[in-house]
Amino acid sequence: MITVDPETHEYREDGVLLRDPSVTTVLKAEGFIDTRWFTEYGRIRGSHLHTACHMDDTGVLDEDSVDPALTGFLEAWRRCKMETRVGILESEVSHRDALYGYVGTPDKLVLYRGALEVWDIKTYTPAAW
Repeated sequence: MITVDPETHEYREDGVLLRDPSVTTVLKAEGFIDTRWFTEYGRIRGSHLHTACHMDDTGVLDEDSVDPALTGFLEAWRRCKMETRVGILESEVSHRDALYGYVGTPDKLVLYRGALEVWDIKTYTPAAW
């Protein structure tokens, strides 16, 4: 089983620290992500939104626990699910790819229009990639 420490972004498999690069590390190294614009506020907001969306998807969200600053984003996610009729197969499940040597936690593994896709929850304008 793979676990991730949200503070250190370290992945462990059965308690052993993985040295494989994370998906974020690979994307940054290849120039797809420019972290100069990342802020601590944005990181925390994104983390809390991921938790709220995950809890909503799994049916355990306490509506009173949602920060009002996240309500619009959560409603947008709910509307997206309803309008697209996407089937959520996994939410926030960590994976390790033995063939390509990376580890990561996709936000959502979904079935959309008959295709298996990875969806990413964001609180800003999507990047071109």
